[in-house]
Amino acid sequence: MIFAAFGTSIPFPRLLQKLKELAPLLNEELVVQAGNTPGEIPGATVFRFSPELKSYYREARIVIVHAGLGIQLELIEMKKPFIAIPRLAKYHEHHDDHQLETCEMLSRKYGVKYLADLNELTPELLNKYNYTPEYSDHSLKNFRERILPILRSR
Repeated sequence: MIFAAFGTSIPFPRLLQKLKELAPLLNEELVVQAGNTPGEIPGATVFRFSPELKSYYREARIVIVHAGLGIQLELIEMKKPFIAIPRLAKYHEHHDDHQLETCEMLSRKYGVKYLADLNELTPELLNKYNYTPEYSDHSLKNFRERILPILRSR
């Protein structure tokens, strides 16, 4: 199963549209937590909110996730393959590109895969991608202690 998590506050129509295009081309179940993003995806299970998402993460083979820092760190800790999609200011998805900056840092530190260009999100990539970021509890704790003050200062 492929699970996509959009977050709960800011709509993400660009990602919804891309998943709508991909859904008929996928050979496995697609489940989407769309939050405040309106719309449906034919052939996929779409829900808005859930009190918890860990059970979906555990069940999924791969997770497509909005690029919030918290959700990415959670997936790193779970050793779950995921691809982060940052909301971008140029599409009016956020007020700045801090999600892209976060992805760049996590990519350098842990090898996290992120896609700013949704044309790169393909059935072929989803079928073969299985990278699990390597980390230790100590290194992740140090990263959090260093990065959170920076992000809070924005």
